Amino acid sequence: MSRRTFNSLVSVTTDIDLEDSNNQLFMQSLATLDPSLWRIKSYLLQHKINAEILPAIIEQLWRVDSGSGYGKVTIEIKEHRAVRCEGTDSKLLNLDLSE
Repeated sequence: MSRRTFNSLVSVTTDIDLEDSNNQLFMQSLATLDPSLWRIKSYLLQHKINAEILPAIIEQLWRVDSGSGYGKVTIEIKEHRAVRCEGTDSKLLNLDLSE
């Protein structure tokens, strides 16, 4: 009896490879469908920022804008954690202090 050896080309796909492939496909699709969202997602990935902070920032921006339209949005960071996002609506005076 003779022995045969078979050299087969087997590709092994890991979960990490599949996830990377899916992420690349998602980003390509997002770039085509909505370049603005692609840009935001790219910055989040590049700088490793947690996307969960964005809704709080957007909400505070909306509150200032729907109020007087003047104010500021601040994010308080302690020990590498966003602990507070605050929108402060203000009234534009532009007045001299003395008469």
